[in-house]
Amino acid sequence: MGSARAFRRPRPPLALSLQWRWLDQIPAKPWLIEQIGEQAYHVIWHPLLKVKFGDYHDQISAAWIWHRIWRVAQSRSNRFKRETFGSLEHGTVTLVDPLVRWLTTQPNATLRSGVKVEPLVIRNGRVTEVRAGGMAIPCDAVISTVALPTLGRLIPDHGEPYFTRVRAVKYIGVVCMLLSLKRPFSNNFWTNINDPRISFNGIIEQTNLNHNLRRVGLNVIYVPFYLPTTEPRYSASNDTLFAEYTGMLALMNPNFSESWVKEWHVFRTPYAQPVFTTNFVDLMPAHCTPVGGLYVTDSTQSYPEDRTISAAIEQGRKVAAMITAERVAL
Repeated sequence: MGSARAFRRPRPPLALSLQWRWLDQIPAKPWLIEQIGEQAYHVIWHPLLKVKFGDYHDQISAAWIWHRIWRVAQSRSNRFKRETFGSLEHGTVTLVDPLVRWLTTQPNATLRSGVKVEPLVIRNGRVTEVRAGGMAIPCDAVISTVALPTLGRLIPDHGEPYFTRVRAVKYIGVVCMLLSLKRPFSNNFWTNINDPRISFNGIIEQTNLNHNLRRVGLNVIYVPFYLPTTEPRYSASNDTLFAEYTGMLALMNPNFSESWVKEWHVFRTPYAQPVFTTNFVDLMPAHCTPVGGLYVTDSTQSYPEDRTISAAIEQGRKVAAMITAERVAL
């Protein structure tokens, strides 16, 4: 279990930052076998990659795996101590709610939620209008933060190489069960699972990272299951998933029973995890697109780093600076 504290997202030294370029060209499997041996790979890494990425498991880039290992290693003050992680004390609302309140006080800001966005209007190679919720909104610039498959549907397909690469990025979905329990399930924050009897490859007990949850009587655990949206489990009923998952939780902790569950919810999203295959750097989109005034921020642009709130904020600031510079130039 890691202690909650404020921290700065670690950055690899320059030499390591350049190292991932060649790791991007090789699959994770042979690289991991070379580093830790074949037996250790099949015991530790193969089940994790197979369950998460399915048929893509042997195509995953070594660079992506390397960064995940490096990031966890950097959370230790030395090799003999446990990892240290940070958390937002009251969840993402700590960040999001004040930002929304501030935006609503700005004279030139309007927030629209729950509306469907139609394909962007592009004239003379430049985005000129966004249509959403039945309204046409003239614009000088647009920042897309949607998943790349969604962006691909919002742009006319004229064979532009940039958007051809965008449409080539593969994603898998996730079915995530959130449970509120009457008592703690374990002493761990993050538990990886390699037991073939259990279909998911990990559980996360947020209460063991953020003790504010425990203080208000919450024991929160979530169980993510990554899979293509074409898999039957993605569209399985919530009750079916609850019966399956609680049965498997009982295998992990024999004292656990359904009577522990105060409430539970199931969430699905189709584009939860980009599939970081080898040579992914060739697909990674730039922030500035060939369409004038259209900018993109997306989790794939942080590769080989995985998606984080810190990276998303950093990308937003970078693109805002690009738009400001363009406006000044005009």
